[in-house]
Amino acid sequence: MSNSLEVFNTPENALYSSIVDDGTSQTKIKIFNAINSPDRQVSDHIGDILEIVDVIAHPVELVNETTGEISQAIRTILIDKDGVSYVAVSQGVASAIGKIFQLIGKPPWTQNPLKMKIKQVKTRNGNNKVNTIELV
Repeated sequence: MSNSLEVFNTPENALYSSIVDDGTSQTKIKIFNAINSPDRQVSDHIGDILEIVDVIAHPVELVNETTGEISQAIRTILIDKDGVSYVAVSQGVASAIGKIFQLIGKPPWTQNPLKMKIKQVKTRNGNNKVNTIELV
């Protein structure tokens, strides 16, 4: 999973934030609050169109409740034009954001927020669903 995070081009592969840290405590608090207590879950907005201006991403460890096995994932936080943050621990969302960065460019998209429709699609085997993004 660490290879997926590399699309965000972080020097230490620890945290990607498009919010420019201007050194002020106000900006640091904005970044911290988005990471520590996001406003909403991406999965609660399937079918909605979000106007995104910033993205934060960082690795997390997930524990399989049945096996106890630990796996790596990417926690992605999307921040809309009104400052509302949406969190997802989803390979589909992280992958889509990486492709958007490569094709459209990296945020901030303050002047022209990217309109992202949150979608849920079936995986190849058809048994599971994954969240992803469609640009509109």
